[in-house]
Order: sequence, then structure tokens, then C-alpha cells
Amino acid sequence: MIKSEEMQIKRQNLLKIGEQIRNAREKCSFDGTVLTQKEAAELMGVSNIYLSQVENGLKMPSLFFLIRFSAIFYADLNVLLAPVIECYRREAAGVVEWQVQILKKGERGLYRRGRRCTNEYTH
Repeated sequence: MIKSEEMQIKRQNLLKIGEQIRNAREKCSFDGTVLTQKEAAELMGVSNIYLSQVENGLKMPSLFFLIRFSAIFYADLNVLLAPVIECYRREAAGVVEWQVQILKKGERGLYRRGRRCTNEYTH
């Protein structure tokens, strides 16, 4: 897969996550008033800028953020995590594809270095 396609897919997933978070926040209203980003950020203990970046698909939310968000806003954690998991699956698939290509070329030394590198990140 071409890098630009991978980046586009990752961007789409980030936008999906942000949209789900924004929708869940907007569904939570008090006295008929939608909860603002600033109010939601205060409830969660994060900055308004961070929440804005997540909602606009500019930043991948941390696991802590997603768990806290789902607890406060009664959002389904499985739904929130689905695009995040898809991002990491695609990245892992890319690493495996790279290792297979190296094995096909018979470059054992490179494979060992690559394996050590990927093990550092997966363990």
C-alpha cells in the first residue's frame, strides 16, 4: 500500500473517532443546552485545545481519554475504540508485509534487525 493511501486511511479513522466523540458530547445536554467543548474538557480534566484536536481528527485520543470519556458521557467504549483499533491493525499489517518482503529477498540480517525493532514496540 502506498504511504499516502495509508495516511489517508488513518486520517479518515481519526475523523471518525472525532465525529463519534463530538456526537456523544452534543447528545449530553443540561436543561436543553448542549454541553460545550470547554465544559466537557473541564469535566474530563483535559484542555479545551486537546478536546478540540480530538474532535477535529487532528490528534489520536489516548486510551485514558477514551475510557474517561465513555464513563462520563455514557458512550459505548467499543464504538469509540473501533476506528483506533483499525488504525493499529493497518500499521501492524504493514510491519508484517515489510518482514515478508525481506524474507522473500533473502536478506536475513535486515529481517533480524527489523524483528528486533518491531519486538521493542510490541512488548
